[in-house]
Order: sequence, then C-alpha cells, then structure tokens
Amino acid sequence: NEVSGLVVLRVAQVADFQEKLLREVAKGSDLGVPVTPQQFMFGTELLLENSNLDGNIKLMIREEVPRDRRDEALKRAPQTMNALLAISGAAARIADAGRFQLTPDDARELADLYRNFRRELLLLFATLPPDAQKRYSGYADALLAYEKDLTRDCKGGAAGGCLTEDDEPAPPAKGSPKAGQAPRDLAKALEAADARGDLESAAAPEAPPAWVPPAAKP
Repeated sequence: NEVSGLVVLRVAQVADFQEKLLREVAKGSDLGVPVTPQQFMFGTELLLENSNLDGNIKLMIREEVPRDRRDEALKRAPQTMNALLAISGAAARIADAGRFQLTPDDARELADLYRNFRRELLLLFATLPPDAQKRYSGYADALLAYEKDLTRDCKGGAAGGCLTEDDEPAPPAKGSPKAGQAPRDLAKALEAADARGDLESAAAPEAPPAWVPPAAKP
C-alpha cells in the first residue's frame, strides 16, 4: 500500500529537528561543528530528492484526501513547496552576503522559516481523514523509535544504525523514490512497535501557530 501521507509527516519531523537545531545556534550554543548557510541550501535539495515530496503530495491529494477537502489541499500544496523554497532562498542570501557561518540572527530567521514549513506540512496533512492521520502518525512514531534504537550506543553508518566489521555497505540510491514508496525500515519498525504495544497510541501532531515575519529593520 502506498504511504504518501507518511512521507509528508516524516518531512515535517525533519523540519522540526532543523528548527530545534537552529534555535540552539540562535541562543549561541556550541554544537561542536560550524553551521553554515550552505548546509541548508544543499539540505533542502537533498530533502526534495530523497523524499520526492512533490510527487508524494500530489499522490496523497489524488488518492487519500477526501473529495470535500481536496480543494483546500490543492491550495495548500504550492504554499508548502514555496515554504521549503523560502528556506533555501534565505540560506542563499546569507551565503551571498559573505557569511560562512550563521549568525544568531541568521539562525533565527531560518528557524522561523522551518517552523513555517512544518506548519504548512501539518495543515496539508490535516486534510487527510482522521483514521489515516492516526495510522500515519503511528507509523512515523514507530520509525523514530526504531531509528533511535538502531543508533543507541553504537557507531552509526551513513544511513544510520550500527556497523560491524562484517557489514556490507548499502548500495547507493539511484534517483528519488517513487511516490508512495514505503520507507525501507517501515515493516521492521512496525513489528518492533507492535511488540512494545504502542502502535495504536499515536495522535496526529498539531500545526504550530501561524508564522509572523519579523519587522523590517530600518
């Protein structure tokens, strides 16, 4: 079965992680590595390619959004993609200004944009029927828990998880995944969640309040 709605929710989780990271940079926290605008320029390109977000949004609207919510979803889809492009555009402007590391103000601006992107994703996700929202939220939580277990107390590989001397490297991915394609570890993650008894406990996340752009500086 296709899981396009899950991809939308997983990308929202990525946006949440990026926002939290940038909030730490804005506070002046030492992350141990430089945080550059180029990371977010290339990161948005990789996110688009690795998630096939555009294709999954179109498939979700066509196959899963109820007819009475479809017009709303069709209006939200370009807003969502534009919110992602705003991140790469802001990062490019920072780089063009000659700043090789983010200042606290730069980080705050990008964090706000990630917050807005996540909001648009979750509002789009909310056009799905409640049962689909609950199912995908359970899937997403199961994947997060599974990935945390894989990387706990071990040396992580390029794709996450533990490495041993006998591990064979994973073959490189070729192009974007097909729209609706399930994540590689979904079946294992669901099996682990079912064994813990928490597969049905997830609730759909709420979208954060509307983002208000900061006032222009004189």
